[in-house]
Amino acid sequence: MTTPTTESAERFSLIIHHLSDLHFQQTSQSDQAALVRYAQYLLGQPREKRPSIVVITGDLTANGNRNELETVASNLKIAFPEWSGNLKQHIYVVPGPHDVCWTGAKPPSFREFYEVFGEFALPSQNGTVPDNLLAPQTVPYRVYPLNTTYTPNLPLGGISEEHRGHIKYYKRFRSMYRSSLWQRKRRSDELRKLFLDLTEGNPLTILDAGAVSQEDLTAFLSWKPVESSGSNIAESLKILVTHHPLLIHPEFKAETRRENEVTRRFHDLLDAARKAKFHLAFHGHLHKPQVLSDLSIMEGTDIRHSMQQIGAGSLGDNGTFNEIVATYDVPANLWRFEIRTISVLSTTSASSPSLVLMNPDEDPVKRTAKLSQTLQRRQRFEQEIRTVMRQFSESVESEKQLDPRNLSHVGLPQVAMSSIERIIREVIFSDEYDVRVALAIKAIDPQRHIVELRNTYIVPPLEGEPRTLFYPASVASWALIIGRTLLFPAMANDSLQPEDIAWITQNNKLTAINQALDSLIQESSDFTSVKWRYENLRAALQDLGSKPLYIRDLFQPTPTGQLQPYPFFAAVPIPLRSQTSSAGLPEIGALDISLRERKRDGLHGAQAANDKEEMFSRERIDMLETLADLCTQILCSADALERPKGSWSDWIKR
Repeated sequence: MTTPTTESAERFSLIIHHLSDLHFQQTSQSDQAALVRYAQYLLGQPREKRPSIVVITGDLTANGNRNELETVASNLKIAFPEWSGNLKQHIYVVPGPHDVCWTGAKPPSFREFYEVFGEFALPSQNGTVPDNLLAPQTVPYRVYPLNTTYTPNLPLGGISEEHRGHIKYYKRFRSMYRSSLWQRKRRSDELRKLFLDLTEGNPLTILDAGAVSQEDLTAFLSWKPVESSGSNIAESLKILVTHHPLLIHPEFKAETRRENEVTRRFHDLLDAARKAKFHLAFHGHLHKPQVLSDLSIMEGTDIRHSMQQIGAGSLGDNGTFNEIVATYDVPANLWRFEIRTISVLSTTSASSPSLVLMNPDEDPVKRTAKLSQTLQRRQRFEQEIRTVMRQFSESVESEKQLDPRNLSHVGLPQVAMSSIERIIREVIFSDEYDVRVALAIKAIDPQRHIVELRNTYIVPPLEGEPRTLFYPASVASWALIIGRTLLFPAMANDSLQPEDIAWITQNNKLTAINQALDSLIQESSDFTSVKWRYENLRAALQDLGSKPLYIRDLFQPTPTGQLQPYPFFAAVPIPLRSQTSSAGLPEIGALDISLRERKRDGLHGAQAANDKEEMFSRERIDMLETLADLCTQILCSADALERPKGSWSDWIKR
């Protein structure tokens, strides 16, 4: 049996074969040759060069009929006799649109696919975690197969007819399908062709992009991998497998395609996979071997968990597959990858196609300079943090000598907070952006019963119209409620995650949120956009957990609707959500950091877009959250010493 290889006590390797789009059909000699030649390639490899895992990302057949499916399954079993009886741990398969079976009296579906490939690791059919991940794992990898492919009945329920050139095809397919004419051979072939035109070869409609069901997304979010015991690998290799790509590089994305509720779930899935520290995401569909690291177009990714999206070429069309050598570096606790494309139809390596790296070109000299700058910034940041902590300890000692009834002094937190504001401006963002920093403390107006976030200790100079942030009708207040950093507009299309809702429920926050919102509604004038926004938010809270609540719906606009002078901001809660227990601290406030770009000559296009993504990089967010933790310690210590008298805790209790 093929097993991962241990090169030394400090390195551990396994080989993965990624196949896709076999398009096998009984009448095609070339497609049969591709499968046969792949088997021949395996036979020519020594034991240590054979794969530990095989992943197949859809469109295994051309027509989805049972004979084709059974032939592919049989060939795979013959190619890997050492895995007999244990296929679920080694071969992972997801379907594509070509794998829908149209023959027989039943409606077209994946029924035959799941029956034939039942011995392999497959996606769930009922919105649950796949079976292969439910049992205890002894291997150093976790592979999560997920079906992103429409069946013919799914497009009928709410997929918009977006473009005139394709409406007639869509209407024709819908009419024929609803009339149940697939039972006639001529109509069956015509229906199948129309279905594949809509879901495979049509870059103008969202059907071509696939779909993630809400049930599958919920199951994915709920899955918690369990690491193998007794292993020197601290973190299993995690791979997400779909037919459609999670992310398409903007250069290759059709400008006419609009995002909708279905396609937004791909972004939610991608975000969840990154947070769960998946290393690889395999896909097919595009018939192009390619690698896309989400570091290039997604902000906030930890470089140690830069999930790479890998697309395979078509084994059936051009005889290629990907080979990935995954090596675990034990001292660094890090997986490293070598990726190459292999052609089973070519006789020389020179004629084998190469992988296409989809990331934008990067100057190595600039990259080195950037890494050096990042290191220097981190070192200075850590030094400044130590200085602030020492200064605060000294302030505590000196404050003990003062009479707490004397309100003429500025209060214990003030000096430390001024230092924190300086660190944000001069260290974290240096001279790259214009920065506006505020510390918004939660306060309850005793007469109006309105909950506000008041600028305290760190009060930025006013520019434009002054604003009061209301709780819970602002992004900053929701960062405080759910205890995690929120970015705007970067996260505008993100929704609250199940763990956010669980945090709200676990800590019984919903009643207080609704009471504060009711007070805002009562004070607002009738028939105004402000009251309408509060009422919509109130209605959304009634369905919290069953319908998505988007960050864009939490944004508090300026009173006159004017443009924000600092349009990009991060709201960092004080305190941050505990990862180990329920809330032990009250909601105190939020660091509100707003940015605007400085005008620079020669900056345009992709560089300007990249700069916007770099504003709130993962490194900067980490530093801001460290400062938020420090603010929590300072404010709680000052409150315990009653320095100053009547501090934020009294505001909350009113």
